[in-house]
Amino acid sequence: MPRSYPAEFRRKVLDLVEAGRPVRQITHDLGISEQTIYVWFRQHLIDTGQLPGPTSEDQAELVAARRRIVELEAELAIHCRAAELIGKVVPPKDGAGRTGCDQPGGGHGTRPAASPSGLGAAGRRPMRGEGFRVCGAARSPDCAALADVRSLASVIACTWPAAQAPGPGHFA
Repeated sequence: MPRSYPAEFRRKVLDLVEAGRPVRQITHDLGISEQTIYVWFRQHLIDTGQLPGPTSEDQAELVAARRRIVELEAELAIHCRAAELIGKVVPPKDGAGRTGCDQPGGGHGTRPAASPSGLGAAGRRPMRGEGFRVCGAARSPDCAALADVRSLASVIACTWPAAQAPGPGHFA
């Protein structure tokens, strides 16, 4: 990894170069490479307007913008995953504003309810994890998705800064 030098040190080195001291002698005395000094000097010429190119201030803004983009992309990925998981757990509202068991036919919208004989729509008993879709019956496979949402909420709480951490009902 490249070594970082303080801005004041760089300024003093550039003052020596501008005073006419040979770069080779400066590198020998200070133990830094010639290439490093030439890069600093070129950037100094750009910053003072003697050469075209992005100034140090422009480069700092670009670095900050790229970091912010990475943060926003990570936050977007978390929100997309949360929306995906919540979509598996929370049934969509129909046009009448009814949800879940209020819908005609027992609700939950994805599978028909079990028949009185205990057989599902496929003519067999539901396999483990399928569950009955009758209100108050065995747990549905959506319980696993709910567990994913809870674990995702703990991830969000750990990754968001404290000032931005979602409170109760944040995603509601």
